[in-house]
Amino acid sequence: NFVIKPLKAQSTTITHLRCCAYDTHKINVYYLVCFSFVKDGVLYLKPTLTTDEYEEDVLYRGAIAEPGCNMDPCVSYAGEDIALPIQSARIRTINSFSFLYGRVEVRAKLPRGDWIWPAIWMKPRHNEYGPWPSSGEIDIMEARGNKKLTTAAGVSQGVDTIGATLHFGLNSSYNIWRRTHWELSMSYRLCKETQDTNNLFLASCVPVEPIPNLSEAFPDAMDSKAFIADDKSIADSGRDFADDFHVFGLEWTAEHLNFTIDGKLIGSRGVPPGGFWSLGGFDKIEGVHNIWKSGKPMAPFDKKFFLILNVAVGGNFFTDGWYNSPHPKPWNRSSPHPMQDFWEHRDWWLPTWDEEDISLKVDYVRVYCYDCE
Repeated sequence: NFVIKPLKAQSTTITHLRCCAYDTHKINVYYLVCFSFVKDGVLYLKPTLTTDEYEEDVLYRGAIAEPGCNMDPCVSYAGEDIALPIQSARIRTINSFSFLYGRVEVRAKLPRGDWIWPAIWMKPRHNEYGPWPSSGEIDIMEARGNKKLTTAAGVSQGVDTIGATLHFGLNSSYNIWRRTHWELSMSYRLCKETQDTNNLFLASCVPVEPIPNLSEAFPDAMDSKAFIADDKSIADSGRDFADDFHVFGLEWTAEHLNFTIDGKLIGSRGVPPGGFWSLGGFDKIEGVHNIWKSGKPMAPFDKKFFLILNVAVGGNFFTDGWYNSPHPKPWNRSSPHPMQDFWEHRDWWLPTWDEEDISLKVDYVRVYCYDCE
C-alpha cells in the first residue's frame, strides 16, 4: 500500500526478492522476505547476520537455501569463499507496476553503519535493447552507510553523501555511468571565494557556481555539473542522511530526467545531441551498430521501468583505496575470498551497526505516471 497513482489511489503488490545476491558486484547479502516489515506505519528494510539464524559453521562448510526462491541463484554454498554472511531485504514492483514517464517521490531515512549500501532505483520491465546496461538503469538514490569514509583525496563518500546515476552502455564493460552521475553532500560548504578547484574541495567547499569539470577532485563524477550544497555551511556539523527523513525524487519525461532531494535539483540530463549513443562515445567506434536507433531520442530511457528498494552490504560500490575510520575496508576486489575477509573482520564494522539505525526506513513511495501498467 505504498504506491499511489494520481487522481485514483491504488495499492499495488510488491514482490520480495528471495535469492542469493553474490553477483558480479560481489554483494555479501542474501535477500529474504522476513527482513522487510512495517512498524508504526514505516516500512523497514533491515540487514542482519546470517549467524543470527544459522550456526557459524554453515558459513564455512554448508549451504544456505531459501524455500520459495524466485530469482537465481537460490543457494549460497561454502567453497573457495564462505556462504553469504549477511541477510537483508529487496522489494520490487516488476510483477505489478511499471511505468513510462512521470514523477517518483520516496520519503525515506537512510541506514547508518559501515559497508551498508541502500538504494532506490529502477530497471526496465523488459530488456528491449539487450541485457544490462544496454536497456538502461535509473538510480534515484544510492548511499554508503559509513560515518567516516573518504576518497584518497579526502572527499566524503559516507552517509552524509548521496548519489543519483543513469547507467547505459553497450555491455557491462562499456557502462557510461560516470557522465550521468550527480551527488549531494552535507559535508561541503558553499564558497564564494575564487580559488583553485582542488583547493576548494580540499577545504570541503563547493563553489556557488557549478564547476565545469569535476574529474580531478571527483573521479566518480566525471562531466557532472550538479554539485550543489545547502544554503548555509553545514560542514563539520556531523549531520547526515540517516538523521532525518528526506524526499528523494525523479522527474522523468521524454525530454529530460531530473533528480531531486527535498525538492532541490541535484542533477539533470536532457536528450544529448546525437542521443545517449553519442554521449557514450559509441558513434566514434567503427563497425558498432547503434542499438538505440529504433528508439526515441531518450533511448534507452524510453521504455517502461519498475521500482526497486533494497539494502545491500559490501560490494564493488565501495572502492579499494578509499579511507575509512577507524578501520579500513576489510576486503578488496582482488581477494579470492572477499566474503570471508569481510566476515572475519566483523569486529571492525559490527560495532557501527546500531540496531535502530541500520534499516532503510520508508515513509511512502509515490508515483505520478503518464503511462502506468
